[in-house]
Amino acid sequence: KVTARAAIAGRNVERELVMLAAAGHPNVIQLKDHGVCDGYVWFTMPLLAGETLAQRLERGPLGLREAHEIFVPIARGLEALHEAGLRHQDLKPDNIFLARFAGRVHPVILDLGVAVEHDAAFVAGTILYAAPEQVVALLGTPGAMPLGPAMDVYCLAATLLSALVGPAHFP
Repeated sequence: KVTARAAIAGRNVERELVMLAAAGHPNVIQLKDHGVCDGYVWFTMPLLAGETLAQRLERGPLGLREAHEIFVPIARGLEALHEAGLRHQDLKPDNIFLARFAGRVHPVILDLGVAVEHDAAFVAGTILYAAPEQVVALLGTPGAMPLGPAMDVYCLAATLLSALVGPAHFP
């Protein structure tokens, strides 16, 4: 993945990439390598076979057992990111990958491109799944409410609700 440095201006991206690489958890996409060059930040990750949760939900909502098998490992991966001092900021069905290994589903958190340190002022995310403090910051009132890892928990809960009820019943 290659991102323009301008898109991440004001962030200590080199430190964040090292923190992401060190977060290592089986349910968080692994950063294999990363670096910074003229105008760009790049990082490499494994290529996985499977589908996103969003693609899976096109076939209908999850049952309770399937939701449990997906969301418990994702919650553990999110916990590992938080223990490493990071917040994901954009947990949603498109950023949960259902990798297939030996006929079994292995959920993995994707898109660490907007992950930041817990106390960072930078905020990103998708309004539909965003926590109230995240929405306030995204709409242009930074600092109005404190940002932190709790907003990821909200995003996880919103994603779970969406997966259980389906898009027709998700507000």
